[in-house]
Amino acid sequence: MFSGLFSMDGPIYKFGGLVFDLFILNLLWVIFSLPFFTIGASTTALFYAVGKRVREEDGYLFRDFWTSFKMNFKQGTIVWLILAVLYWILYTNIMNIRILGNLAPFMYPLQLVMLIELTIVMIYIFPLLSRFHMKIKDLFKTAFFMANRHFITTILCIAAFAGMVFLTIQVHGIFILFFVSGYAWWVSFMLQKVFKKYVLEGEEGAKLSVDEESETPVWKKYKREPDSDSIESSTVDMDAYQTWDMIQAQRAEAQEDEESNSTN
Repeated sequence: MFSGLFSMDGPIYKFGGLVFDLFILNLLWVIFSLPFFTIGASTTALFYAVGKRVREEDGYLFRDFWTSFKMNFKQGTIVWLILAVLYWILYTNIMNIRILGNLAPFMYPLQLVMLIELTIVMIYIFPLLSRFHMKIKDLFKTAFFMANRHFITTILCIAAFAGMVFLTIQVHGIFILFFVSGYAWWVSFMLQKVFKKYVLEGEEGAKLSVDEESETPVWKKYKREPDSDSIESSTVDMDAYQTWDMIQAQRAEAQEDEESNSTN
């Protein structure tokens, strides 16, 4: 009865393996984030490594983390610095908003909304960067779009962060050993369902597509996953990035062809 429970494929062994993986990944994140400006790259690497475990793909913790860290170092650092500057600006505005006098009551809600939007964008942007190839401006646009469209998922991610804070402060400090990686696991688990709605798989990879109802551009260009046997094969295919204007042009050409065919 209990033989399967304690086997190598049993739930107890898998749970223990997950806890160990999250501890190691949390430690790696802390070490690689120490210079501060590398937080973006290390967070992207964390989501990449955690995401592979959520999808139950084979891999090695350090190699997965290190490969993604190198691959996304430039973009991850730029994204993180942009977010840090925006947070600093909002913080400065909120701290000095009293000097506006009568305008202060109107500016507080505006700054609060901007702070919330920036926070939910940050929830999505690093998981996106860990899996997809996009320009930085498109990363922000896509993160903003998904965070607001899938608002229930966004709320659950925020609630999970509050839960991790509560467990660490009120229950036991040991949860700090799994704080970042545990939260990344939950976010990756939730966003896995979201990303599946936007990924088009095919022989030529995923491409930019458009939501038929809202005509909202949705980026579906895969970032090629690193090969498990070679770090050097982790280069990203930078070709054939389609823009919204190109999609619109293709639609116009298709409509013209249909009209000409119907006329003939």
